[in-house]
Amino acid sequence: MYKFYFFSFISMACALVALFIYTLKDATGLKYNQDKYLIVFSAILYAVSLIFSLISTTVIMLFIGYELITNNNSIQQTNKQLFPFYLIIILGFIGKMAIR
Repeated sequence: MYKFYFFSFISMACALVALFIYTLKDATGLKYNQDKYLIVFSAILYAVSLIFSLISTTVIMLFIGYELITNNNSIQQTNKQLFPFYLIIILGFIGKMAIR
């Protein structure tokens, strides 16, 4: 029981840190391609959070909200930008099903 809560906590913490790192891509003063490195690092950390628990899939709503608020994009453009995160979620579900 406590093991489940611990892994869920670690998962949500990693997912929220991934969101924070993702928001840094819009910071001013970034060097050449540094925003792409931040997105990749954020995606890797989000994948790690899914390994601990699939409950961190709920954080994707925060990613979507952030993109919609900051860039004034349409839902379609936001979905294109967040496609790597969607792919990570799908692969996480497939991986969890394969383990069981």
